[in-house]
Amino acid sequence: MTALASSDVTVSINPSDRNILGRIKMNAGTIAFGDGALTYPFGGISMPAIGSFGMNKEMTNLQILDSADGLIYKYDQANRKIRVFASAPPVVFEETVTVTDDVGTLRYPAAFIMYVGSGNAGYKVIPGGLVPVTGTVAVSTFAAGVRPTLTFLAGDSVTSCNVTYVTQAWKEIFDNIVYAKMTAGALVTGHADLTFTAGTPDTVDLGELAVAIQTIMWDDDGTYKACDALYLGADPATTECAVDFSNASGDTRLSFKEEDTVDAATDSIYCTYIRKPASGFIADRFIEEDDLVPSTDVVTLSSGKTCSNALLYGTAGDFPGPTTKFANLIRSAGTLGTAATLIQATKLRIHENTFTLGSDHGDGDHLKLSYLYGEVNEIPGLVPLEIMDGTIISATTLRAMVWGR
Repeated sequence: MTALASSDVTVSINPSDRNILGRIKMNAGTIAFGDGALTYPFGGISMPAIGSFGMNKEMTNLQILDSADGLIYKYDQANRKIRVFASAPPVVFEETVTVTDDVGTLRYPAAFIMYVGSGNAGYKVIPGGLVPVTGTVAVSTFAAGVRPTLTFLAGDSVTSCNVTYVTQAWKEIFDNIVYAKMTAGALVTGHADLTFTAGTPDTVDLGELAVAIQTIMWDDDGTYKACDALYLGADPATTECAVDFSNASGDTRLSFKEEDTVDAATDSIYCTYIRKPASGFIADRFIEEDDLVPSTDVVTLSSGKTCSNALLYGTAGDFPGPTTKFANLIRSAGTLGTAATLIQATKLRIHENTFTLGSDHGDGDHLKLSYLYGEVNEIPGLVPLEIMDGTIISATTLRAMVWGR
């Protein structure tokens, strides 16, 4: 398919709508493009030369007056392009992503990955730019308006995966994402109060409160180890991490096995998380460690509020449990078998979520999920997102006003 170019844009200025206000020209007219075959180039449609708009020296502003197709059109002054936006879902459940040569791309710009599943396996998220190891997927940094890529290890032979994630339409989540890194026990990126304390276990304090953690990864002298989440107070074994969302010190604390020496000179800890604002929707809707007691291999959320639907899971890919009894999320169409460390989600829905465990998981092994509760239609402040690269554009005519000289 061929993307729209400036040569495919027709500008019509009615001579009777040309106005001169002192040194400023103000013209009204139409901008037409699209034929049902040409496609949208992500970042915007380039505009033709300023002379098409009746200007000689510069075009200082272009205002789109209306459109009849329900899309939102905005002029990008710096790049002289018209960008097209549309409403997008705040939460996407198990989007099917085609993976080619170990790389796939999400449909929407993302703000937080809840879990990635392929076949009967769940994949831990690690930071983009790092080389994935077995059972992990490297997700590129979430940039505004950019659809992230997912990179798998070639040896895992992933050709398709299912991803549940929050999109950037949920602006409050996107505005509060933090990329933290600590090397040799010292801050590299993240909150200024990010600190490491040696002990039994070793602890990392994020320096602020979090409501969700997407990545906890230990770079063990060049070997990447994605850590499994445990609930508060559990004693972590190697490559496990106990998460205390509201530690007595006033921030979120991660606890690691002391013998793992995550503060060694050649070691790093990566943590991608959503900070908890002082107030607002995500601050008000946070449930910490809902005690889920398995019953015939099923657990059900019980927020104690009017709704127990999880809009966002607090630990990506994991339901925290005691040591070796955490539960990895797999896609809803996967096969659980008897594996004790697997859990299967139902579709995000109104009122409550239930999850099915592998039959080896004992009813005495509680899981304690932290999450944001609510219904999708309650999420405030949703914003439109730019339409996808390659979207076919039908014949479109916009009324516009332009200012310049």
